[in-house]
Amino acid sequence: MELGSGNQTKTCEDINECLSSSTHSCLSENKMMCVNKVVAKLGDPTHECQCISDKYTKLTDTLCTDIDECKDSSLFTCPSNSYCRNTEGGYTCDCTSGYEKVGSVCNDINECTATNANKHTCHATLGVCTNSEGAYSCSCKSGYQGDGITCTDVDECLAVDKGGCAGNCHNYVGTYNCSCNAGYVLNDNKRSCNDINECLGNHGCAQTCTNTDGSFTCGCQRGFTLEADQKNCSVLSKCSTNSSSTCSQLCAIVDGVVTCLCSNSFYTLAPDNTTCIDVNECNTSNPCIGNATCQNASPGYTCSCINGFKLAADSVSCVNRDGGYSGWSNWASCSQTCAGGSQTRTRMCTSPTKVGNGLDCVGSESETQTCNADPCPLNNDTKNYGIKLTLQGVTATQVDLIKSKIVVALVGACNDYCNVNETTHFGQCCKTQGYRQTTTAKVFTNTANVVISDGYPAPNPVISMATDIVFFVKAAKPNELCNDSSSTSSSRRKRAATFNPSVEFVIPQATLQSISSITSAIVALIQTELNITVTVNVQVSTAIDTTPAPTTTTVATSTTQPPTNTTVTTTTQGTKTSTSTSVEAWVIAVAVVGALVGVAIIVIIVIVVVKKPSKVAHINDP
Repeated sequence: MELGSGNQTKTCEDINECLSSSTHSCLSENKMMCVNKVVAKLGDPTHECQCISDKYTKLTDTLCTDIDECKDSSLFTCPSNSYCRNTEGGYTCDCTSGYEKVGSVCNDINECTATNANKHTCHATLGVCTNSEGAYSCSCKSGYQGDGITCTDVDECLAVDKGGCAGNCHNYVGTYNCSCNAGYVLNDNKRSCNDINECLGNHGCAQTCTNTDGSFTCGCQRGFTLEADQKNCSVLSKCSTNSSSTCSQLCAIVDGVVTCLCSNSFYTLAPDNTTCIDVNECNTSNPCIGNATCQNASPGYTCSCINGFKLAADSVSCVNRDGGYSGWSNWASCSQTCAGGSQTRTRMCTSPTKVGNGLDCVGSESETQTCNADPCPLNNDTKNYGIKLTLQGVTATQVDLIKSKIVVALVGACNDYCNVNETTHFGQCCKTQGYRQTTTAKVFTNTANVVISDGYPAPNPVISMATDIVFFVKAAKPNELCNDSSSTSSSRRKRAATFNPSVEFVIPQATLQSISSITSAIVALIQTELNITVTVNVQVSTAIDTTPAPTTTTVATSTTQPPTNTTVTTTTQGTKTSTSTSVEAWVIAVAVVGALVGVAIIVIIVIVVVKKPSKVAHINDP
């Protein structure tokens, strides 16, 4: 601005009231930012308080409040299978249950094949999972009944038709089988029964055998009659002593003729018509069926089963074999390297395999046990930049179910914090001494850059009914938010662990620990998703290996973050004293001191200028 009259012209330099919080009333906790105004004429405003972004609306000259975009469909755009969730300074699109975000769209989750928190809840061994769009259903395997989550054995033998068994029904866990009454053998359909021809085996008849349905009858040769035991035979007309001595086995007068006979079909009369000789059935007809060996006897023969087969009721058939389990395999690799994983081992019904109407193997084909239960060791990333949240009142299994949603909540809280236009917020996240050029909410990090340590969530080793989550947050360099700086990034970089400092930022550990909206967002999420009220204990990651008993205190929600309807109880334990945190503290301290010195220099210059009339001419000067 130029002032003066005649030949004298003086220049006045604008004072930027926004450089010091003592010269303006635009408070960050009220979501305001100071915008300096160059005065055109005396009486014009010297600065203006504006909302920190267009995601806020001004209630008064010194107070802005968040706009809930989700209440006006024209203010948000979400993909199919998602819903709008308002956040401080913006909104986010959360996928509905049964869907997960892939890029900018929500895809169906196949819970039946998932191995993470999205895995189905059907019974591990007895349930059957069927995926559907946005959901899945559970049912029980054949032979079991229930909702698929809980399955119990069905006793098929209690049904009116006895499971279709023509004979007897035998129930087993998860299955059943049929057997037949004496005189019958189970058909290949494993339900109906076929008649056994007992006359092919050791029927016990003294002379002749006649098969009947389900049984058999004994008979006698000519000249003999059946005795009362229905097996043995008595001669009707005996031979003389001399004649009987001529026959090697039986002698009877048949039609008035002395006749030599053999006792049964296991013998045959020799050409001399007096001597009976044994018939070797194993050589002539081999009556044994299937996996059997035949051994001749006098009289008769014997069938024996081999290769694990069972001798049927007909005493000649070896066509059925019960299944038998092999030995257990070695335990498979543990699903987790630490913090409690699981491993399985299996066996197969192959020793021997089931054949014909044999029985299935009885018992489970697999076993599962817990492995690597020790807490996970922390890597350098986590030790230098991570924090641990201990959620009291919820199990690790429950937290794992919503792990992906917790990551989304962490992203939202960090983005909200880093968007605040102060060196203690925006400056810490983007490693800059400058301020933002715009007020529009921008993205600092995303779900791909929230790193939850291996093995977490995990049960807290000291506190019962408590779960630990260990994580740190980084961001791409450059990113949308940090490109909005009014100055270049500091040349001082945080020491790298596994991330690359040339292409990534990381939120300092102390900063991450101070973001109160992280705890409030997670508490609200667990309340909404699991209907469980939890308290949260916050620790830096270096204190994780020796978990102290927490002293819980109620901490008010940070004034730089919007309060939620959920009361958050947090405990902050320990501060990080490693080199990396010390460097961060040193940088912040230098920045603060530098800012104060700069303000002091400006004040001194202003005073000097005011006191030197030769430097500034008044309007009424001659």
